[in-house]
Amino acid sequence: MVLQLSAWDGTQGPLGWVVDQVSRWYEVPADCVEEWLRTGRLVLLLDGLDEITDAERQRECVEALSALRNQVPTGMVVCCRSGDYRRIGKRLQFGLAVEILPLTPAQVESCLAAAGRQLAALRQAVRTDPVLAELLDTPLMLSVAAVVYRDSEPQQALRQGTREDRLAHLWDRYVATMLTRRRDPYADPPPPRMIGSRRTSPTSTWSGWPG
Repeated sequence: MVLQLSAWDGTQGPLGWVVDQVSRWYEVPADCVEEWLRTGRLVLLLDGLDEITDAERQRECVEALSALRNQVPTGMVVCCRSGDYRRIGKRLQFGLAVEILPLTPAQVESCLAAAGRQLAALRQAVRTDPVLAELLDTPLMLSVAAVVYRDSEPQQALRQGTREDRLAHLWDRYVATMLTRRRDPYADPPPPRMIGSRRTSPTSTWSGWPG
């Protein structure tokens, strides 16, 4: 179950906070949630530790989550930007941390090459435009660019301006493309899905404890 740590206020104990959040967002009775936690039937995906704006509250949250990890046999994963996690000054006592690094130019090239002719223009543009290559160093941004520049001419991906301007342009094009993309009105609807997403940064640290 995905929970947002930006909602952490420190007024409840860690177990009480998790029970309250799961019960509220997933509409599950609180006593059921607590039983699931105590019997190890949940895996908690806790996103946005870096979105807690108060530094002291961040440290309290880290300490509380570490205590909860020793209190219940529940699987727990916490996501935070690497730089922000290091600045907290406290470490989650989870036993394992994984840092997700930016895509290398070789990885970007490999992904675009595997797409074949549809992304040939984007591939050519990335080779000659280091700013564009830098923008596409996460799977999210590479996917966005693949939607925007599919079957396009190379010059369409080559633009002048600051990194921020070009990033804004890329997102504007992506939104416009998604809003105007034609869909088959007679196609079967997609199966139900549960999706949780937050903004993505070039590097993130995931700390996880297998429950």
